[in-house]
Amino acid sequence: MGEEVLYKQHYSNSWALLVGINDYQHASPLAHACNDAEGVRDALVNTFHFSEDNITLLLNKDATRKSIMQN
Repeated sequence: MGEEVLYKQHYSNSWALLVGINDYQHASPLAHACNDAEGVRDALVNTFHFSEDNITLLLNKDATRKSIMQN
């Protein structure tokens, strides 16, 4: 069985909550957290065949405690 088939079998019904925060109120900004979160999303979809509907991506100001708990 090929790697792609195995990934589809194991991960097609998986879920992910990804958070990337570059901008902090009381700390120096980060340069790549949002890009990294987007890269993980792309890898989950393109390599591991996660459904895009099963991935929530919260970046910067959208990554609130409330939004994390709701997802």
